[in-house]
Amino acid sequence: MRDPNNNAISATLDSGHIFIGGITVNAKVFLQGPFNISANLMNSNLNSLGYLPLSQPYNTTPWDYTGTETVL
Repeated sequence: MRDPNNNAISATLDSGHIFIGGITVNAKVFLQGPFNISANLMNSNLNSLGYLPLSQPYNTTPWDYTGTETVL
């Protein structure tokens, strides 16, 4: 994390609490996505249709990441 002057701000996580620059932050995150209410599950259409890569896609410019992560 950075302040407006691009200086690093220390942040730590401990037992579900976030400490940012000496301040404790209790945050809730509401994730949205393809939730199927009737099945009470997330839809997996993107995976079923082949839109999710099976190996890491960041080995080209501008990332040039050399990792070899894959999904079996």
